[in-house]
Amino acid sequence: MLCFLKLFEKVTTRLSASLHVTSSIAFHDIMLMRAKLEEISMGGDPTLASMAHLMKRKFQKYWEEEGNLNYLLFIVVILDPRDKLQYLIYCLSILYGPDKGKEIGDKVESALAELFAFYVQSASASSSTSRGSNPQPLHFNADEEDEENPWDMLASHFEQHMEEIESEPNISELSMYLSEKREKRTKEFDILNYWKLNANKYPILSLLAKDVLAVPASIVPSESAFSTGGRIIDPLRCSLSTNTVEALICAQSWLKSSHTEVTAREAAEEVQEYEDIREELISKGFLENQDRIDLTDFEA
Repeated sequence: MLCFLKLFEKVTTRLSASLHVTSSIAFHDIMLMRAKLEEISMGGDPTLASMAHLMKRKFQKYWEEEGNLNYLLFIVVILDPRDKLQYLIYCLSILYGPDKGKEIGDKVESALAELFAFYVQSASASSSTSRGSNPQPLHFNADEEDEENPWDMLASHFEQHMEEIESEPNISELSMYLSEKREKRTKEFDILNYWKLNANKYPILSLLAKDVLAVPASIVPSESAFSTGGRIIDPLRCSLSTNTVEALICAQSWLKSSHTEVTAREAAEEVQEYEDIREELISKGFLENQDRIDLTDFEA
């Protein structure tokens, strides 16, 4: 039992961390927990096997129904140079079988390509506004014509123009990253430092990786998920203004409430009841006299 729960305690602590990247380790930990559940559910201890079966149902709800999958967790795996697409498809094949795993892997690869294309488009738009893609007009200084051949200057301008065009990001940057050999697994490996050092080699892909890796694996405190003593409010929610808290509570109440029809007569009667209460409070001096509510809008 202790060995069984120790794994979940470690995974919860790792994914709830806030001082280092957690999105890149989430999928690995989930695969590890699934393997542990499989092992215990087929073990000889009936109590642990029963617990594992119940936990597997929860796991299957989120990870074995394709409509509930979060592709961003898969994209992070591809952006880890130690794993890339090969590791993702290998793990998906374990989860869903070879055919289904390959199918989901292809969808994730397509999603990454679309996301990368969006970053390429954004980078191209920003660079075109600052530099422009049209060749700049040539300006020959009369004093320099004797020192430098105008034809050489024209060729120099052309080379500069082509360098600007060829330096613009293109879709092959992602293909080059995926085709290169994976990095070795070492304890000293720092994924953020890798993308920092390779920013010149993969200028657009490094921006994408930076944004994706910044997403935390979990924003729910572990105490809130597992404590039986009630809900725990983290410091972020404690700092919310009263108006924001009121709006969140009302929105939650409206979303969870069942649909009920209210007729105009019922609404008018309810407003009249509140109006009578208000008049009574005014007569006793608890409230100042205010404009009366016009009930004609509620009449049938």
